[in-house]
Amino acid sequence: MEVVFSMAIISLIASLGLFLSMDFYRGYAFSAERDTAVSVLHRARAKAMANINESKHGVKIEDDRYVLFQTDSDFIGRDSSYDQNIPFEQNTVFSGDTNVVIFNQLSGNTGFVSNNVILISDGFKIATISINFEGGIDY
Repeated sequence: MEVVFSMAIISLIASLGLFLSMDFYRGYAFSAERDTAVSVLHRARAKAMANINESKHGVKIEDDRYVLFQTDSDFIGRDSSYDQNIPFEQNTVFSGDTNVVIFNQLSGNTGFVSNNVILISDGFKIATISINFEGGIDY
C-alpha cells in the first residue's frame, strides 16, 4: 500500500513538473520571438543610419517571415535582390498600426506622424512594440 501511495505522489509531482516546464518553454519561445522582431527592426534602423548602399532600410512583416529590405521610396519600390527573409514561429500573430516600417537614411526617422504600434501574440500573451517618428523602438 505504501508503494502505491508513493508512486501516486511521484506521478503527481512529475505531471506538475511537466506542466510547469511546458509553460516555461512557451513563455521563453514568446520572449524569443519578440526579441527577434525588435532585433530585426534595430538592424534595419542601424543600416539606414549607416547609409548602407545610400538607401532607406525597412522591415515588412508578412504571414510567415520578416523581410528586411532597402529602398529609395517604399516596399513596392525596393530592390528585392537585397531582401533578407527571416522566418518566425508558425503560431505567432502580428497586428497593429502597420506591417511595414521604413527608416530614413542617416537620421533613422520613420516619417510616421505619431507612434505606431506592432502587437505580437501567441494566443496566450501579447507584446507591444512601439515605434515613434524618430525611429525609437520601445518594447
